[in-house]
Amino acid sequence: AAGKYAGEMCQGVMLHVTNRKTLRPVSFGLTLLTTIAALQPDEFAWLPYPTAARGPGYGHFDALVGRTDIRTAIDAGGIDAGVIRRWTACPDWRNAVTPHLLYA
Repeated sequence: AAGKYAGEMCQGVMLHVTNRKTLRPVSFGLTLLTTIAALQPDEFAWLPYPTAARGPGYGHFDALVGRTDIRTAIDAGGIDAGVIRRWTACPDWRNAVTPHLLYA
């Protein structure tokens, strides 16, 4: 770690984006989760994330991604890159959102 926690083990991940135009954050996140779950199966767990909207927070990840099969696939051993690309592909996204943007 750097800065305030220099020299201390933080057990976290620090990401420095060097090209924001090429980063696909959802794909990256799913790849990271898949990798961590595969490398640390005894340590990886879906912990509850309590919120005002979801109470105790069980199923928070499923609510974020809008489906349960992604968590199930990660639990079953991971997701390959091709599946992640298909799940996160949004070929018509720009055309779909443009009419709703305040600033184009």
